[in-house]
Amino acid sequence: MSRLEKVMEIETGTMHKCDKRGMPDFVQLGGSEGLDLSTYSVVDSICGLDSLPERVVETIFCGVTTVRLVSSGEFDNAVTVQLRQADEEDIPSASLICGL
Repeated sequence: MSRLEKVMEIETGTMHKCDKRGMPDFVQLGGSEGLDLSTYSVVDSICGLDSLPERVVETIFCGVTTVRLVSSGEFDNAVTVQLRQADEEDIPSASLICGL
């Protein structure tokens, strides 16, 4: 393993707004009313290396909820996502509500 590969294995923790920070690889969370990406709204972009990741909760009320991996191709990326259907009790804490 080269020195550069060892550096890449250092845990950075989970970072947010990675697209705004200029990071080449990140996961976008968002949604839209349909599959047309021109109406896609991004709630957050997440990146970093964390063996014990924080519990990020985004409540998205849209026709389509999207988890999109943006990759430069330079790294071996992986993401684990847990989903559940939102209900009316989640509306006050919603990160994104489409169609309003």
